[in-house]
Amino acid sequence: MKFKLNTQMYFADKDPLLDGSAVKNICIFLHGLGANGKDLITIAHEWAPQMPGTLFLAPDAPTPYGDLGGFQWFDLISHNPEVMASELLTSAELLKVYIEEVLKYFSLTANNLALVGFSQGAAMALHVGLYSLPPNCIIGYSGGIFIQEPGAKLADIPVLLVHGTKDDVLPIDFLHATNHYLQSKGITPEVCVCEGTGHWIDREGLASGLEFLKENLIR
Repeated sequence: MKFKLNTQMYFADKDPLLDGSAVKNICIFLHGLGANGKDLITIAHEWAPQMPGTLFLAPDAPTPYGDLGGFQWFDLISHNPEVMASELLTSAELLKVYIEEVLKYFSLTANNLALVGFSQGAAMALHVGLYSLPPNCIIGYSGGIFIQEPGAKLADIPVLLVHGTKDDVLPIDFLHATNHYLQSKGITPEVCVCEGTGHWIDREGLASGLEFLKENLIR
């Protein structure tokens, strides 16, 4: 089976493409600007022992970025809000189709799915998950909602926002703005503020994410 987006895959037990019935839940990692699926799939090796039956997937974003094998979900370098919004929406539709394709292949529903994004991958997870195709839960690391739609109805699902106080790429203001927006929509996310952490996922953030998934996805 070849999915719409080139995908890294990790499953602790056996080849999930040969025995899809062993897959009970799916966790999709969405990488940041200039990275690829390999950047986050390593987290699966740490989380898998405590998340039995979970298949971890990490697709590459659709648009190549730079000359080092990286990709982007939408443009950030131009600082053009219209271009950024247009590309985000295009990638969001593609990501939705990808998710539907994955769920159909493994005969699962969105309630068996978690979206975990880092940086602009967090923006993708939150946008698709809250506006379009609600999963069981969402984790946003070092990112936030980039497009706020005042009249939109958001999916009322568990959300965890994790951000470092020393993030100089996407400052922690993104967490506060996203938290405020979600609360204005009647959603109270869990928040993990990592003191002294920059634009990366630290041990505290990884531990918080794992516990959140165990409470919501693994039941």
